[in-house]
Amino acid sequence: MNKNFLIVDHSATARKQISAEIEDFGFHIIETNSGKGAIETCKTTDINIMSINIELPDLNGFKVISEIRRFGQDDETNSSRQCFIICITSSDTLENRLKGFEAGASLFIEKSNLGAVKEEVANIIHPPPKLKKANILLIEDSEVNQILIMHVLKRHGAEITVAGDAEKALSLLSKSESVYDLIISDYNLPGINGVEFCKKVRFTRKFQDIGIILLTGEESKDKIIEIFQAGASDYIRKPFILEELVARVSLQIENHFARMK
Repeated sequence: MNKNFLIVDHSATARKQISAEIEDFGFHIIETNSGKGAIETCKTTDINIMSINIELPDLNGFKVISEIRRFGQDDETNSSRQCFIICITSSDTLENRLKGFEAGASLFIEKSNLGAVKEEVANIIHPPPKLKKANILLIEDSEVNQILIMHVLKRHGAEITVAGDAEKALSLLSKSESVYDLIISDYNLPGINGVEFCKKVRFTRKFQDIGIILLTGEESKDKIIEIFQAGASDYIRKPFILEELVARVSLQIENHFARMK
């Protein structure tokens, strides 16, 4: 069965161009000219990849993305909320990227460069080897953030294991066959927070050399010092842009593999 690609744009010309860019990948292509149409389509059809114009006339594209990421979370038969979302925009600013990634966007493409859709879809289907063979443990209780981080790191070739809280992560780490090259953890977790988790990991000899990146909205110097004193290798302040996440993760993975030689 063909996978489904949803094109959301009020411009018939843009929809036609995007459709032409991806026709060789064998997708079943679905089109809609509105944000409301996108939401309704995702409720009834499993969408694998979606391109959406942020500047839609009926609904703000970020609101559409946010609703798709959050609706039907109890419906395990519908996987559209986990689809890869490509934002098409004529205003690719840092502010818009932060808004988009917070809503659950996967990546951005300038509307004047729709030819880039083909390359990005190819990278989604066949990830480049930037993080090839990297085995990453992600600890995050927000499903939206799980999807977002998994999308961008898998797109660069990493293997991701997800834990919704620190207790589950510690259980995964305790298994004799567990081998991780990097741990990414949210600071604010239910139960044991990211700092306490970091301390527990560092007290275990087996995991003392694994890189740990904490994701945090904290800005005070005291909190940042606390993060490093707990044994974190790095931190990323939220909200973040995904290019920063890839760069920080790549550096930690490179350092890890260099130590293993």
